[in-house]
Amino acid sequence: MAAPKVDNRTALEYQLLFANDENFRPLVTPVIKATFDILPHGELKFAQKQIPVNFAPVHYGDPKNSSYRYEPETAFTKVTTDVVVIGDAVASAGPVRHLLVDIQVGTLRRQLGVIGDRRWLPHNGRLMMSDPQPFERMPLIYERAFGGWDRRPKNKEQHGFEPRNPVGRGFYVTGITDPDIPLWLPNIEDPRNLIQHIADRPEPVGCGFTLPHWQPRARLAGTYDSAWEEQRSPLLPVDFDRRFFNAATQSLIAPEYLRGDELVRIRNMTPTELSFHLPNMATPVCEFRLRNWQTEYLTTRLDTIIIDVAKMQVQMIWRNYLVLDIGPLDVQTLNIHYG
Repeated sequence: MAAPKVDNRTALEYQLLFANDENFRPLVTPVIKATFDILPHGELKFAQKQIPVNFAPVHYGDPKNSSYRYEPETAFTKVTTDVVVIGDAVASAGPVRHLLVDIQVGTLRRQLGVIGDRRWLPHNGRLMMSDPQPFERMPLIYERAFGGWDRRPKNKEQHGFEPRNPVGRGFYVTGITDPDIPLWLPNIEDPRNLIQHIADRPEPVGCGFTLPHWQPRARLAGTYDSAWEEQRSPLLPVDFDRRFFNAATQSLIAPEYLRGDELVRIRNMTPTELSFHLPNMATPVCEFRLRNWQTEYLTTRLDTIIIDVAKMQVQMIWRNYLVLDIGPLDVQTLNIHYG
């Protein structure tokens, strides 16, 4: 199959995604990506090396047991803008036991209470928290937030996990103790709802990407039951919700698409407060020439912002989709330019 001829009149990276929607209508989705370097005084500069669109996930560790650093950029749409922040909590004045990370992007805000390593210890027939250990850096990843598996009981039927974050720490089905198995608490908590008891089940908090099989995101994928198999497969379920494609933590999913000029302020992820405005760029527009010689203009939408503090870069992704008649062969040429 011959690929469409593409005239990219921007300096941005792009990929074309051919997919099907809930009713199996063929779609083409242009995914367009820009990368900016964050300079020392809060300025952003168009990066000399642009990061390509990534159709495969990048994990922090073993893909079976770790969270995403970067999600696969394969959604055919997002209903609004995801904001994701990557990096560590940083104690700039020396070791601390507690630290508050504060992330603001426009009207969005996420606060993370970061605490040194602790564990539950038996004391007079009860379990008590140990004092937090001092730290200078703490990775802000879901492996450090509340969640995880508890496989301590000898009876496997008593094993359990936290469906909102299976890779975290601090989830225990019982209070049994084993001197050879430390009962770690999470390092990242909601500062307004700190764990008090081993049976507490707080919201796992973070600022990275959630995975498709984690709750509550997984519920938005719809119901895959016998009725679906008999009446709907291979189409998506009738109760599929497009909000499933938004993968940021809930408080960093914008109520509507962001423009791209919002103020960003991040405290305690760098030695001094990080503050800058997102680039106020013209919106990429895609001009499709189709098989029937019709021309379709598609204005993309800014639906993903990745603030990678570890690399001092910002990635911005625009996309939208066009419904096709037959499929990829409908698209003859594509011109990408600024609106």
